Amino acid sequence: MFNLPGENPNQISPRDTVLLMIRGFQISQCIYAAVKLEILNLLGDGSKHYQELATETNTHADSLYRLLRTLVSLGILQENQPDYFQNTPLAAYLRDDQVGTLRNWLITEIEESYACWGNFTQSLTTGEGAFKAMYGLDIEEYHRENPSLNKVYDQSMNDITTFQIAKILEAYDFSSVEVLADIGGGQGKLIAAILKRYPQIKGILFEQPYSLEKAKNLLKQEGVSERCELISGDFFESVPVVADVYLLKQVLLSWNDQQVVDILKNCRQYMPSTSRLLIAERIIRKIYWRDNLADLQLWMLHSGKIRSENELKVLLTSAGFQIDKIIDTMPVQSLIEASPLPKLNYICPSKA
Repeated sequence: MFNLPGENPNQISPRDTVLLMIRGFQISQCIYAAVKLEILNLLGDGSKHYQELATETNTHADSLYRLLRTLVSLGILQENQPDYFQNTPLAAYLRDDQVGTLRNWLITEIEESYACWGNFTQSLTTGEGAFKAMYGLDIEEYHRENPSLNKVYDQSMNDITTFQIAKILEAYDFSSVEVLADIGGGQGKLIAAILKRYPQIKGILFEQPYSLEKAKNLLKQEGVSERCELISGDFFESVPVVADVYLLKQVLLSWNDQQVVDILKNCRQYMPSTSRLLIAERIIRKIYWRDNLADLQLWMLHSGKIRSENELKVLLTSAGFQIDKIIDTMPVQSLIEASPLPKLNYICPSKA
């Protein structure tokens, strides 16, 4: 899976490989502690004595030293002189000031996902994800009732989107698009980037009210608010939007098959026959551990699923679409372009 600084990848035994996998939860907890205590941000680009860090983090100095020493063995920190620690290049992705940072995602993983995985065997027995069984709410409802957790979750999604935007813009040509609708587009970070790149496009952000409130400020800051219409709604009920391209970024994988078909059918209902559907999400590759762990994670938290190309094709066909092409944009995401199939008795309100 990965090699630690003190390990020779050519000499590690099969037994030690399994042991490393078993200790994965301990590794993630050590990294989480460093992030929550702001150790990596406090170190910045310099070095500090462990006792100074203990004072700044209000922790027990000797215990903190043992954590710092462990982080050195994991490759997160280095100790260039006795008792003085500094960040390695790996630590950059756990700080606030790095594009592609995993800091907020790590916090949500530990503070929300970690407990759910403790019930993984029970979920295998029932076939139901653990989150709702543990908390009595869907994760979206839980976030709405816990604003502090929702803030970190939203930021983690923004961090991921920031990392992915450049790849999407590089892979897909939006130059012929006049109206682009981002369905379930969160706070609008992706559509803002597309509108900035393509000044001829008019945008539509379709989201629930609590997300649109946050989107207003972001779109204004990016200077595209006058070209982006905000439409409030629930894509399980209706998507009364007319556009040239309907964008669904990492939406479908959060829901079960029937819910996905419902979302797609609602997009299809008002879609002109010349429009395109653009889905940005991961397509599962069975031999990759990242894909498979991400798939289990979606099931445990959202009852969702990362699908194969064929599974996506079946769902899209059921909802009235055909796949035209698939573009790989990065190791963990693809762009699936689909067009609407002819629909009997279909009446589009405009641009049909």
